Amino acid sequence: MQPVESLISYATDKRITALVAKERGKCAAKASGKLERRLRNPVFAKVRSMTPLHSEWCHPGKGRMPKRTDRGLSSWTAGKKRATARILAGMQWGRRKDPDCEWGRELDRFIGSVREALSGTGPLVLETPVTLYKFKKALSDDGPFVYRPISRYNDLLTKVILSLSVNWLLSFADRCFGTHMLFLRTASKQADGTWKVPDFLDAIDRIGAYRKAHDRNRIWVGECDIQKFYDIFNHDDIIRCFEDLFAEVRERTGTPDGAFDPFRRVLKAYLASYSFPREVLGRNGDPGFWKEETARLRNEGHADPVCLFQWVDEDEFVHSGCYSPGEFARVVEEGGIGIPQGGSLSCLIVNVVMRCIDRRILSRKDPDRLFLRYCDDIVLMNTDRERCAADLDTYRQALTEHKLLYHPFRPFSGLKRGRRNRDAFWEAKSKGPYLWGRGAGDASNWVAFLGYEMHRNGEVRIRKDKVAQELRRIKRAYYSALKAKPENRTEEKFVEKFNKVSHHLLDFERISTGRFTLSQAARLDKHLLWNARRAARKIGLPESVTGLIDTYTKVITEKATAVE
Repeated sequence: MQPVESLISYATDKRITALVAKERGKCAAKASGKLERRLRNPVFAKVRSMTPLHSEWCHPGKGRMPKRTDRGLSSWTAGKKRATARILAGMQWGRRKDPDCEWGRELDRFIGSVREALSGTGPLVLETPVTLYKFKKALSDDGPFVYRPISRYNDLLTKVILSLSVNWLLSFADRCFGTHMLFLRTASKQADGTWKVPDFLDAIDRIGAYRKAHDRNRIWVGECDIQKFYDIFNHDDIIRCFEDLFAEVRERTGTPDGAFDPFRRVLKAYLASYSFPREVLGRNGDPGFWKEETARLRNEGHADPVCLFQWVDEDEFVHSGCYSPGEFARVVEEGGIGIPQGGSLSCLIVNVVMRCIDRRILSRKDPDRLFLRYCDDIVLMNTDRERCAADLDTYRQALTEHKLLYHPFRPFSGLKRGRRNRDAFWEAKSKGPYLWGRGAGDASNWVAFLGYEMHRNGEVRIRKDKVAQELRRIKRAYYSALKAKPENRTEEKFVEKFNKVSHHLLDFERISTGRFTLSQAARLDKHLLWNARRAARKIGLPESVTGLIDTYTKVITEKATAVE
């Protein structure tokens, strides 16, 4: 293997230009409203000054334009990629036509600022992200409402530096991650010669293959989920895990240690710009931050809503053995805990830290074991109960050593003997080992992973909480349509609003292979159309407009016919 080039050498004009075009492509794919309103977005205003006008975008050439798709969430990705390809082609053509164009000069200045930031020797300062919220759950009928914090970057320089750092690291570090890791991976070559990026649905295929290979054996299952995953990463531990990765790369490639120094500056600046207690928990007492959300909840009939972000009970950090009392207080005071959920580098931090934890299990070879992880969700399977339990114990110890809290494991004796025990089994996020299949005690015919459940006979269905989540999306789309301003009550806006929900349902196509999933999808599809028709009637649109909404009906008909 060739030595790894430094991040500064990796940051070429071509790569920086491509990232600028990508940011403009994102803005184009979700563009809505008047130009004056879109210019309030600082990223859009910046990339617009460094790219040609929309009328100057052009086709990239035969075979170079990404394909269109209206299936599922990939429709958004395809639109972004197509816009980016046209922008890049327009930038190349514009530079040839007028090398001294105004937007070209602005782009050159930006490229210079990126290189200057990466090549400096002093501390690098990155933007502190803006904290947004996304609804998670209501603790009870009368509140409070709990939200998940989402971070958004409005500084283009910060976004480009982080994207360059992620792409640089993935260019060589992906080979240091095991095949059990399905989160944020680069494309790998398949058996049929095609290239594919692993995703969470591959876990269903891998579990199905394992089930078939051990069809005549008992299979024991363990599941583990980490509490408040992004919010509790320890900054010192993150740096140690990256140094462990760099040590492996140096050994494999002979890369000098100095090649990693520019990235070390970026990583330290990224961690210094964010702390969960400082940037998120402080919002709980700020009524101005929640003003729009509380107003929306009042419109839905909640008299005095309370909105907040949750965190782990501080005593749990100490009682679990992750921290001593003094150590935890020091970490919080110094801002050394938590990473932004929404920052591009955070996803890579997840894989680098979890790589050190996963290695504790993988170091012990076991041909009868299946171990999969997607982000913070893991599933362990083994034909031997004792080995499955040993792997779970090892994993829990490794999590504690890296200062991460897992959801508590609970015993489930007499699982088949009452509704209460069955509910406790499904509510538990960490459990096992339990038998996959029929049996007394801790046994279940269904295994849950990443929002889906697989029966011992191979049947797949969508988890109940995922179905409930889709029902909530439909409800929010309905209320959003009713509360829309008169100028936004057009057929186009109406269809766009409900299509955002329907695309989630269309993504179930790949996994819809039997009666359970088909019936669930049919229910959601019917509920979506019923709410769309009701909303259309109330705002004065013809019901025929709902026929323009992408639905699951055709997919269900074809799949149901195949099943029969």
